[in-house]
Formats: sequence, C-alpha cells, structure tokens
Amino acid sequence: QASVELTAPSIVVAEDLTPSQFLNLDKQKLSGLVLRCAGATSHTVILARSFGIPVLTGLAQTDGLGRCGAEAILDAEYGILIPEINERVERFYAFEQRKHRIKQKQEAVFGDQPAVSRDGRRLGVMANIATADEVESAIRHGADGIGLFRTEMLYLSRKKPPSEDEQFAVYKRAAERADGRPVIIRTFDIGGDKTVSYLNLNTEANPFLGYRGVRLYREFEDLFRAQLRAILRASAFGRLKIMIPMVSCPEQMIYVRGILEQIKADLALRSEKFDSTIPLGMMVEIPLAAFMIPHLAETVDFLSIGTNDLAQYFLAVDRTNERVASLYQCRHPGFLSLIRKIVDEAHRYKLHVGLCGEMAGRMDNLALLLGTGLDSVSVSIPFVSEIKAMCSDYDSRVCRQMLAQAVMCRTVEQVDVLQAEHLAQATGRAVVDVNLIDMDADCISKEEAIKYTCDTLFLDRRTEDPVALERDFWQREAIYSTGLGHGFAVPHCKTKHILLNSICVFRLRRTVEWGALDGKPVSIVIAMAIRDTDRAGDMHMRIFSRLSRNMMHESFRKRIQSAAGPAELVSFLSEKLDLNNG
Repeated sequence: QASVELTAPSIVVAEDLTPSQFLNLDKQKLSGLVLRCAGATSHTVILARSFGIPVLTGLAQTDGLGRCGAEAILDAEYGILIPEINERVERFYAFEQRKHRIKQKQEAVFGDQPAVSRDGRRLGVMANIATADEVESAIRHGADGIGLFRTEMLYLSRKKPPSEDEQFAVYKRAAERADGRPVIIRTFDIGGDKTVSYLNLNTEANPFLGYRGVRLYREFEDLFRAQLRAILRASAFGRLKIMIPMVSCPEQMIYVRGILEQIKADLALRSEKFDSTIPLGMMVEIPLAAFMIPHLAETVDFLSIGTNDLAQYFLAVDRTNERVASLYQCRHPGFLSLIRKIVDEAHRYKLHVGLCGEMAGRMDNLALLLGTGLDSVSVSIPFVSEIKAMCSDYDSRVCRQMLAQAVMCRTVEQVDVLQAEHLAQATGRAVVDVNLIDMDADCISKEEAIKYTCDTLFLDRRTEDPVALERDFWQREAIYSTGLGHGFAVPHCKTKHILLNSICVFRLRRTVEWGALDGKPVSIVIAMAIRDTDRAGDMHMRIFSRLSRNMMHESFRKRIQSAAGPAELVSFLSEKLDLNNG
C-alpha cells in the first residue's frame, strides 16, 4: 500500500496498520490512531504507545469517521472518537488536561531518582524503544536505560535489509544518547506478525510458532553477522548489551556465542575498537527455556522475560484473538509461579533477570512483580515515571509474602482477592487521606463530581483505570440516587478497578443537583470505592451503614461542613467510621 503523507496534526483511521506502515507515518503530525481490527496487544499498538500516540481499537464501524480536515478529539482512555466539540466537551477535557498536568508534575519528582521500595529494595526501570530517536525521550522520563531495543523495525518497510554501516550508525547514536546508561539491543525478531519480503519466507499456518527469531539465524547467517558486527562496533561508544529472541535451548545460544566470538576476533585483527566483554543475554519467552536455565546459564550473562509471548505460549492463547482474550491472564497463579521459577533459577546462577511486555506496564501487577524478586522491568516510555512512583509506595517484603500465597491460589479471582487484602499493608496507606480531600472543588454537576472523584483516586495512584472506575460509580447511581439529603451525596461502588479501599471528600464551590431524597442540591460529596472481593460486600455495607447513621446527626454534618482543613477531616472520619479497624 502507498504510504500516507501527513501535512498537519492528524488522527489516522484505518482497518489495521502493520508496524512498518506505522513507522512510515510522521510522528510529529500523528495525533492518534483509530484501528478497527488491531488487538490491544498487537505490535503496532504497543509500538504506538511507546511513541506516546493514543490508539483506539476494535471499533465496529469506522465508516464516516475519516472526514479529511474535520476537527475531532480522540480519547483512548474512554475509547471514543468525538467528531463534534461543544462547550460541555471543552469543559470535560479541561478536567482531563488538569489531571494530566498534575500527573506529569508528580512523576517528574521521580524522574531523576531510582525506583526504591519503602523497605529500600531497588528496582531497575528501563524503557522499550524501536528507534534510536526514542532514547532521549526515555531518559527524560527517568529510564535507567533501554531494556528492549526492537531492532527488527530497522528491517521493515524496505526492499533490502539495512547495511552494517547503517545499523552501526543507529546503534552508535542510541549508545551515545543513553549517556552511560545500558542499552539492550535485541537482535532482529523477524517472523510472526513482522515479515519482510526480501527474505522470501514461506507463508506459515501458525507463524508465531514457526520460523522466527533465532530460528532464522543459521539460514540468514550473513544478515545476523552484519548485525552483530554493527552492535560490536557501536559498543565502543556506550554500554551496549546483546539479547537474542525466541531461544528455547542451549544449542542455540552456543551457536550465537560462537558467531559472536568469531566476529570479535575479526574486529580485533582489524584493530577496530569494541567492548570485548559485551554482555550476551536472551529472551525467556518460550516455556521450555524456563526449564533449561541451569544449562542456559552456562551460555548467557542475563535474562529478560518476555511476558507477551511467554504468556501466549504458556496459556495456549492467541493474544491478538479477541474471542479468547479472556483466557489471556498474566495474573494466573500458574503463570506467576512460572515467573517466580525463572527469577529464582536465574538468581541461583547469578544472572540478572528483567521483565518486559504488557504485564510490566500495568500498575496492578507491580506488587506481584516486586514479590518475584525481579532485578528490573522494561516498559513503554510513558509508564517509566509512573512505575517508579508506584514502586515507592510498596514494601517488597509484604509483596514477597503476597506472591508466595498468590501462586497457591486456584484462580485469577482469588489472586485479586489476596492482593486487595495485602495492598493496604504493603503500602501503609489509609482508607481516607489528605490527598483525597478537596475543600474547594470546582464541579458544576453530578457528572463532574464523579469524574473528579475518579481523577483524584487516579492521581493518588489508587486506580490505573479511572474510566472503568467511573463506570462502576454510575452503575450504582443507576439503581438509586446517592443524594442522602441535607446537602450530602455519598456516591459509592464495589469495583475491581481500585487498588486500595478509598474514601474521597469534596466540599463543592457551588451546589449541584443530585436528585437527592429531600430534593435539595448537594454541597458535600463523600465518595467511597471498595475493592470488589469475596468479602467486599461486608466491608462496603459496614462503612456505608456507619456513614449513613452518622449523617442523621446534625453535629456530624456540621463538623464536616466546618472542618478547617483536610487533616481535621481525615482524623474525624477515621474515628467516626472506625476506619482503622475496617
């Protein structure tokens, strides 16, 4: 297909895009993507996220959305494309911009600091990239280095492979821009959904289980040698490491190391500078490799767990197939047990072990991953600062205890319950906190107040999905109004989209209509979000009942209305609702 030239900031609407088609788009003018057929974990979507490009996938209808030149808003969080903008929409996105400004300011604090847990355990937080141009952005976001440089992107969208000198220039630029930080270069992982015409590979019935990654290297050894030479030459300009994809057995790494040593000897004869001790590692993304670590340890210097493919193969689920997406569960006890086994085995042989993939970038997985004892994670650039900030919330000792119990669970749902019970202890955070109080909230409607609640919980790192949390609040509102009268509203929900049981309190700048029982507008909002677990119903109703009983007393209402500041409110509510004892 012909390439598309963007002449102004644009939202591109398409059935799907290959990684190579995406890379051909001008990222300076690409504001967003709307893809009808792409799955949430397709390489194109993952690649777009690393560039900070919002993506909307799975739209049933895209006809009529692509009017050239029309102004629109793409909201990937809410999963919507808005072709017409009015005053209400503008005010809503003013809230969104405020949320993102505060979030960026919060995360900037952690940008130059290492990720350290409450008990002092350090976790390396690296970034995933596809081009050398992304290195500077990764460092600005606080990355400790590059944990995954997907070099196959250099091989796509062209009629012949990149030359050694062309690759050398790219790897040299990445090494220099990393400014002394490590850059892990993954050798080309062609195959699967990343095909190139010039290799003339046969069409396969199941390409993800077929001829890809290291399996190609013997047939295309000249191509592999050229890449290794380019990396070795560039290693004279920074801390480069080499990582091999799709390894399943020691024989493959013995072959790779043999080729690498031959190239080193040749470069030495030519008096070319290179790092003679450049580390050589491998991806653990085939389940067999997880059981071969004692033998693989003799051939590698480090490991990186690739959770996207490892989960796909371990769970026997095509991660791009929406019909079986519910079976793709990285939090499954069996999969968590596999990760722990890999980490334990790697450490037994003194190997550094990192982890990359979609699992690494999800905030609700971080406590479990800390519990495995991982040395580092590598995530899309926009998640780097957020992971660092979140790490500072946790006690890794509690996380280890939690993981030990999680691998004994039977289902993902049981893991969720277990995590909900442990997180308060792991973070040391209370149900109500000064960060969840606003004495002058600028909300002019019930809708804005509920959105503001979810944004506040998001900014306090209590939810990573404020959109889904908002839906849960509205499901409760659809049953009956939470306006209890006397100017008070108590929106509440049981939800899987909250990490910690939480109560927010807002004194509104102006009263808003809530459909309250007494017909009066609301000036005080007390919002409650309780983690949905087997025992959530009991806690949810216990807190709600205490709150309802207290609100019948005028002295309680006046105390909330007249409180001098957030700290006074926190102390008062904690005592009256007996929050310290659940």
